[in-house]
Amino acid sequence: MNFIPSDFSKQLTILKQNFESQFRDILNQTSLAKSPPLLKEAIEYSLFPGKRVRAILALKSADHAKLAKDKAFKMAAAVECIHAYSLIHDDLPAMDNDTLRRGKPTSHIRFGEATAILAGDALQALAFEFVAFNSNACKMLAVASGASGLVGGQLLDMQGSAQDPAWLLKEIEQKKTGALMAAAVAMPFAAESHELTQQVYEWGENLGVLFQMADDILDETASTEDLGKSAGKDKEQNKITVISVYGLNAAKEKAENVAESLSQQAKTLFADDLFFVQIPYFILRRQQ
Repeated sequence: MNFIPSDFSKQLTILKQNFESQFRDILNQTSLAKSPPLLKEAIEYSLFPGKRVRAILALKSADHAKLAKDKAFKMAAAVECIHAYSLIHDDLPAMDNDTLRRGKPTSHIRFGEATAILAGDALQALAFEFVAFNSNACKMLAVASGASGLVGGQLLDMQGSAQDPAWLLKEIEQKKTGALMAAAVAMPFAAESHELTQQVYEWGENLGVLFQMADDILDETASTEDLGKSAGKDKEQNKITVISVYGLNAAKEKAENVAESLSQQAKTLFADDLFFVQIPYFILRRQQ
């Protein structure tokens, strides 16, 4: 299966809408409700809108882990908070220095650098407020978003040079993007101490690698208007990407192979659940 059925896209839209309809409500039940108005505005500016791929993965995974829906929703909210914080900081002048995100000015352009940094800090803390009810999930998210995960991957991405570019690319893909995607899928299993937790984590990590591959390809082939963020930044900043290491055609082939492998693995890991079988191809074929 190398296409995205129309009913899958519709299912994803419904799942996203269901999450969005509850997300603002649950946010207002947290410490965010008592934050300074400017900080709250900056946080919500970066949280909405969103693709919600990670949140949906957490919610769907929770069905297989037999995790209660209220707990699953908190995990989904947590990964969205970490993701939003990472984008705010990623866009800062000291890092990628970007001015456009999701089709609108980046946080530091809209609110100033100081407020953007603080909004990111608050979002990171808010994520752990959501998952504090379960120590296994809390630790998994902390590791995935910290020095050996997302933050470490961002540093490697900024350094951008190595004697072995292929090795560095793999490290960046697994840490910067793979780790948080893995946590999104595996936290519900970890919360239930499920025997498949490690296998699910590795599947999610590779899904994140695929997501980063698709991102690299889009940065090379799509327009700024289509992406909702600045296109061509990777080449401009001499980033280590699947394109710079292997070339565009080989990168596309590698991404196809990863998607096929993930789709096949999902049939066993997630009991032939078509959502997990099809999501790798959705990520591969996405346009933004």
